[in-house]
Amino acid sequence: MNEAERRARAIFHAGNRVVALAVSACLLALLGFGVGTVPALGPALVPGHGAWRPAADATLPVRQTLSDHPASPWYSDLIGASQTGIYLPMPAAHAAATSSGATSWELRP
Repeated sequence: MNEAERRARAIFHAGNRVVALAVSACLLALLGFGVGTVPALGPALVPGHGAWRPAADATLPVRQTLSDHPASPWYSDLIGASQTGIYLPMPAAHAAATSSGATSWELRP
């Protein structure tokens, strides 16, 4: 960047600062001297209306698992295997990531 470009950039930034300061001073004077009332935002921020409406209609997430208790009927087919020390195999992360094809799970009641 040569000297002329630096100078032009400095003038541009100084101009931005002057304009921002002038706009801020005008708004401060306009609102400070009480020219009039600031118009209301309307029902946009009233609870139950506007931006708040989706929050009023929202439902809390519910738990969708049957039970985490080991004596639940959900685990009844695994109790015998668990008591004898047989567990379900879990694929290693590296083996699962490098295997080709899709893995599908079947959930049965």
